[in-house]
Amino acid sequence: MTRTYLLFLCLIACSLTSFSQTKIDGMHTEKVKIGEEEKELIVFYRYKTLKKDIKGVRVKFKNKTKSALNVDLVIGLYANGVLLEKSTIVDCLKKSFFSNFTRPVHIIQSDVFEKEDIRIEILDLVSTPIDECRETHSE
Repeated sequence: MTRTYLLFLCLIACSLTSFSQTKIDGMHTEKVKIGEEEKELIVFYRYKTLKKDIKGVRVKFKNKTKSALNVDLVIGLYANGVLLEKSTIVDCLKKSFFSNFTRPVHIIQSDVFEKEDIRIEILDLVSTPIDECRETHSE
């Protein structure tokens, strides 16, 4: 009886420790004032294994403002409740309806994801309405 009870407690303890890693999926909605109206900018993020055991976070924007936006986003990567790293994403979001479907996905990779009890938090989000996005050239 005692062995069965101890075995049961060990199984419960093992299952609790396996679920201790926080699921990192989230959504953040920011209100953007365009003239007299308030519209939404939505940030989606999801932690996942990308390729060949490389772990990372996919970050995607959805622009519902019907205006082009410059976006500066700062994301905090936490492990065991301690901020270990910050990641910054700067992007220009076009105003077209179809741009929300073709918008690039941003990938954040870090050594923080190898630790336990990781968490992501949006630390700062600044969005500025602009007339149009300028083309950028990368080499």
